[in-house]
Amino acid sequence: MITSLENIKNSRSRFVRISSEDKVVGTNNKFKVDLQSSGGVIDNVKGFIVHSIECPNVFNNVASYNNNFIISFPGPATETDININITEGYYLIDDLINIINARVALEIANNGDAYTFVLSKVGIFPNEKIQFDVNGLSAGVCNLFTSNTTILPSLGVESTPNAIAPNVPFTIANGVPNVAQNIPNLIGETAVYVHSRVLCANNLSEASGTFSVVDKLNLDQPFGSTCYSNFNNDTTHMKNYYPFETKQTLRTVDINLRNRKGDLLVLPSNFEFTMMIKIFS
Repeated sequence: MITSLENIKNSRSRFVRISSEDKVVGTNNKFKVDLQSSGGVIDNVKGFIVHSIECPNVFNNVASYNNNFIISFPGPATETDININITEGYYLIDDLINIINARVALEIANNGDAYTFVLSKVGIFPNEKIQFDVNGLSAGVCNLFTSNTTILPSLGVESTPNAIAPNVPFTIANGVPNVAQNIPNLIGETAVYVHSRVLCANNLSEASGTFSVVDKLNLDQPFGSTCYSNFNNDTTHMKNYYPFETKQTLRTVDINLRNRKGDLLVLPSNFEFTMMIKIFS
């Protein structure tokens, strides 16, 4: 199989644009262009390049998969277990700490308990860690239990415990501060991966299945800013050219957008996405 640009010399080329307007009905992460109704099928396709990709960085670092944790008390105690849920969104660490402290204080007050549970930062940047202070407990200690949607790893807590041995909960003793093992990490998605079984053979295997990665767009701009790559920026593209083993006829071009783990991205309804593909025949 020829894997260099030699295969596209003396070829005709045609651009295909895929954008938010091409979303599959009922989805926000799948796109499809019907070539038969937008310029005609493309016969004898030799291969293609991804010319450019563009989308805004609108990916929350607190999402449905990491916005929860539980404060629990072992043994007999007067305190009531509380479950904290953080509204999905994009947070800086100081803002997140303030919101968690306010939510915990409100829950404690609503439960009629009389202790305090406070998060703060200790250490010197960039090695700051999260400190947990608990005072006034009747139980002596409280545990941070994880759930399937825990935010604890983002706060630097390495313990990933439930009541399942041999894991041990992250325990805070009354009046004795406990510091998380790692520095906070509020990084959300780092790249948008474009997949397409029509365009590319299966080349990525994950626990959830086998996928066809065509290209990726690095989310290298601040939250709310536009991320962009083009063919001249080789460092962002997976490959310069995707050759087909045998010439093919393209009637449709469909893609879906996934994260680095191969999971379909959860995108806002107004998400703007544009991808230009140059097809050689």
